Amino acid sequence: MNFLCRWLGKKSPASYWLLAGALAVAVAACGSDDPVGSGEEDLPQSRGIYRRVLLPGSQRYTISIPAGYDAQRGAPLILSLHFGGTVTPFYGGGMLEILVLPALEDLGAIVVAPDAMSGGWDNAESEKNVLDLIRAIKANYTIDETRTLVTGFSMGGRGTWYMAARHPELFRAAIPISARPEENAADVDWQIPLLVIHSVADEVIPFEPVETTVRTLIAKGVRIEMIVVQGLTHFETDLFIAPLKAALPWIREVWSQVP
Repeated sequence: MNFLCRWLGKKSPASYWLLAGALAVAVAACGSDDPVGSGEEDLPQSRGIYRRVLLPGSQRYTISIPAGYDAQRGAPLILSLHFGGTVTPFYGGGMLEILVLPALEDLGAIVVAPDAMSGGWDNAESEKNVLDLIRAIKANYTIDETRTLVTGFSMGGRGTWYMAARHPELFRAAIPISARPEENAADVDWQIPLLVIHSVADEVIPFEPVETTVRTLIAKGVRIEMIVVQGLTHFETDLFIAPLKAALPWIREVWSQVP
């Protein structure tokens, strides 16, 4: 098996989805660097985490602008898809702050984290909302199209499989974390590299079927690798910072090979 690496995690009794939900509520209340804005005319350009609503609809999203963002040079773009739970306003900001930014901040990317408004990410309505949001971000920021990534945890990881299969033109890499692949994953003509992160101790999404899918795709010549996590349960979201951070060399290598 061609694993990228194996990572030993420590167990914690806390439920980090509950923590994330509480954090999302806090972000919605007062945790952003500015109040909620709407539309495209007031999108921030300076470093910080902001809450916005995409007009003319009601798509809520949280966006992180990296230090030193320069519209003349552009920046990478990371789409962050949150896990399941009760989607309170700016719920996606919870995962952005407890997992994606701590792990991937060194990439200097703009990170956009929408709220799932339709009960999940793997459906046509959520897909449209995400595509509309990406178009708005690209219309208002200079994005380096050779350095784009979609990632997500659990429900968001399922959405990562979904978006990567259907929109390879938008992403140069995909990292589903603690997620069940789509049923037809082995039949997809994968156009972008994938890195799967999954724990052997996952009690919600069993490890073995995910590993089997990865093995099948490797045998078909798909560019896919896997970080196998030891000892972390499904709900210990922020303890996946270290495995996701371990993906940084892989991300940089993949981005460097884009024609």
